[in-house]
Amino acid sequence: MKKIINLLLGVIVCACIAGCKDNSIPADGQLGQLPGIVKKYGDELDALKAKLENSSDTKEMQAIVEKGMAIKKKAEGEVKALADELVGKEIPGEVAQNVPVKILSPFKIKDIRKDGTVQLECEVELTADCGYTPDGSVFNLSNIRVMAVGKDETDAYVHNGGGFRAEKYADVYPKGSKGTVSTFLAVEGWNVEMMGRLSKLVIVDKTGDTFKSVKEANRTAKNDYESISK
Repeated sequence: MKKIINLLLGVIVCACIAGCKDNSIPADGQLGQLPGIVKKYGDELDALKAKLENSSDTKEMQAIVEKGMAIKKKAEGEVKALADELVGKEIPGEVAQNVPVKILSPFKIKDIRKDGTVQLECEVELTADCGYTPDGSVFNLSNIRVMAVGKDETDAYVHNGGGFRAEKYADVYPKGSKGTVSTFLAVEGWNVEMMGRLSKLVIVDKTGDTFKSVKEANRTAKNDYESISK
């Protein structure tokens, strides 16, 4: 875990589009063919968008729009079919040293939305008293987030959604309390290469330097990708 933290702080993410990898996306990764599907149809829609922006003929523009809708529908159909295969799949998980949580069962894919967003969840046990007290007397469970790490541990992704959840709410949960940690992976054009090489999920503290650095790097990568795609 220390190796991951050092690499991420030192390299601060290859940004997925900076040319540090080839453009091939493996179909046998943790998310199967999903990243490849997102890239394939995303590229097709980007090409149509460029064509639409350069057209002034009404009929041609209408034809482009209709083709785009057909491509989107086909992509959603493939994602749905793939979801039936991937839901329930386990993905390895780890916990950062400063988070008082123990994973009881691996992360599992709970759902895949038609836009390619993956919902995951794992069962955990608290290794110290935790809760939601404003005085900071115990670890704040609101700060739990999950970081997705690429195969070579130099690129990563974080989603601001998800977190810890117990069956019943309490201001303080004693050591040994059980619950779940959930997260989302939004598979998009700017991060498909990293998602194709996803290796593990790490439970982290969102107030820590690693989470903040990865979040900022993700924002920069996404903005750069969108600028290039315009």
